[in-house]
Amino acid sequence: LDLDGALVAGGGTTGFIYLEQGQATWTCEDAFFLQPTFWHPTSGGRLFAGTAYGMRSSHDRGCSWQDVLKLRDDAILDLEVDPLDPAHLWLVAGTQGGRNRVYDSVDEGDSWQTLREDHDVELREIEASDDGAVLWLLGRRPTDRAGLLWRSEDGGRGWSAPLLLEGWEAVDLLAVSEDGQRLYLSAVAQEGGFWLLEVSADLASPAQPLRDWYSPPTAATEIDGHLFVAIGGERLMRRAPAGDFVELPERPMSCLERIGGRLWACSFPPTHPQYLHSEDLGETWQPALEFADVVMRDCPAGTPAAEICPDVWLRLQALQVQLGDDDDD
Repeated sequence: LDLDGALVAGGGTTGFIYLEQGQATWTCEDAFFLQPTFWHPTSGGRLFAGTAYGMRSSHDRGCSWQDVLKLRDDAILDLEVDPLDPAHLWLVAGTQGGRNRVYDSVDEGDSWQTLREDHDVELREIEASDDGAVLWLLGRRPTDRAGLLWRSEDGGRGWSAPLLLEGWEAVDLLAVSEDGQRLYLSAVAQEGGFWLLEVSADLASPAQPLRDWYSPPTAATEIDGHLFVAIGGERLMRRAPAGDFVELPERPMSCLERIGGRLWACSFPPTHPQYLHSEDLGETWQPALEFADVVMRDCPAGTPAAEICPDVWLRLQALQVQLGDDDDD
């Protein structure tokens, strides 16, 4: 989003979209043959994609891609942007049974420095408070898959002793509460079940289970005291400050974010709007971008996107065709 809260760029389940002079243009993720763990556009026009086989970058809106040399041998797992300084990035990278690192960059990814290195823990995710003053780092112990949490108050140079999430496996860090006092996580109990957990942000007490589900919680955010949780990309649940979870029967959501005091979500293009926002706590949603309004980027001949994306684009257009009720339609 720009400073006025308008959508300018974003990644999704099919590729990356830029909005330029009122037109949304799309480039397929297939142009670099790897499914991204995240997309990140910089203000200078560079596009990063994290992958299990290193960081890639593009200077032509995704038409062609290059390795980020310092990070080409790492599995790139998670990226966080300083809420008060978009040029400051934190990155989690690691390999099972190998080195796991936290990097940071203060120049939008032009250079990277190692802040932390672990050999006995698999680092997974990093999250910042809304003011960027506190970082939380999630890892998993390889021996029993138990979760570990650390806290940093100096930008990642120093970290607290870890909080062991004993009894919980496959832990993922979903969100930091609006006031920065709580963390929300998904986890699998050792005896079974997919759970939503709450942890005090100071990491001073064990995780508290909130509720178990039929499928893992995949995204969460909190706004105006209301907690929103996406379950398996199929259901959207909301919990009022003094209430229980209720379902919001709308479009399926695959991500949830609190941006600029507004609730944002993404859905599944091309049959649903790619990005939506709500100003009434999820009761109604306004699409920020309909995939039907997107056009394919005209990439230069010889680039990977020019060779691959047209076929992908045709398949996406076919999915938007709504068939009638009889064989003659």
